[in-house]
Amino acid sequence: MKNEERPLPPEIRVLDLTDPAWDGDLLVPFAVDELEIANVGRGAPPLLHFWVHRRGLAVGIRDAKLPGAVGAMEALERQGVRTAVRHSGGAAVPLDEGVLNVSLIVPKPPAALDFRGDFARMVALLQTAVRALGRELAQGEVAGSYCPGEFDLSIDGRKFCGIAQRRQTKAIAVQALVVVEGRGEERLAQARAFYDRAVGDAARAADRCDRRLCYPKLKSGTVASLAESGMPGITVERFKAEVLDALSELGAAVTDYARAVPYDPQLLAETAAAIRRRYAAPSG
Repeated sequence: MKNEERPLPPEIRVLDLTDPAWDGDLLVPFAVDELEIANVGRGAPPLLHFWVHRRGLAVGIRDAKLPGAVGAMEALERQGVRTAVRHSGGAAVPLDEGVLNVSLIVPKPPAALDFRGDFARMVALLQTAVRALGRELAQGEVAGSYCPGEFDLSIDGRKFCGIAQRRQTKAIAVQALVVVEGRGEERLAQARAFYDRAVGDAARAADRCDRRLCYPKLKSGTVASLAESGMPGITVERFKAEVLDALSELGAAVTDYARAVPYDPQLLAETAAAIRRRYAAPSG
């Protein structure tokens, strides 16, 4: 099915929280998105939100239903890896200082049910940025990668980005997790280690996919960073600049550029706690 063409909004705010990389509660950046979706839904201008987490693993809602999910997340926490169940769809994704998270938050037309055009808008933004660096991306599921889906973005068959969404009544956040620096294979190994513990031997032996036992089967060679995909020397900072240039090329003007969280820390903590209560992996 062809993606519906949707232009970027003509004016957009930018919230850049990449420096320093966040190393606190993994849900705080998602809480920023949650609050900004409500803000845009009330009439605030659309927003592009950049953020980086120092060391984490964002787990999908379905992942949280795996029989050993709690134990797998606790094991990672003991290793210094922050974990949380994200509420924006998809499966487990490793996060570190080489992964640039990009959220595009825009109003949602009344009664709009189709998400493809919103995803396509993010694809166009990232395609423009990648093309400026001399490469072309492909869109389509990369089987064997972590968090596989229709809106995987890849170069030479290896995934470097996945896209998820979070919707409220009047606005939507489309979230892209772009693997810019480092080695894709190391991130794949981290996701595989999570599933090895979360799935458990009995569930793995069942070799079936149902509401409780569905998880991606990961294969080596399916994930690579942009640095491994013909862009040697690329950094998160450089790719962020290319995304900002792509905004302009696609007709969007940046009306405000902020580098500080626009919310009280207590409100962020409460919002993150509310997300955790609703989506946390069930114990026992």
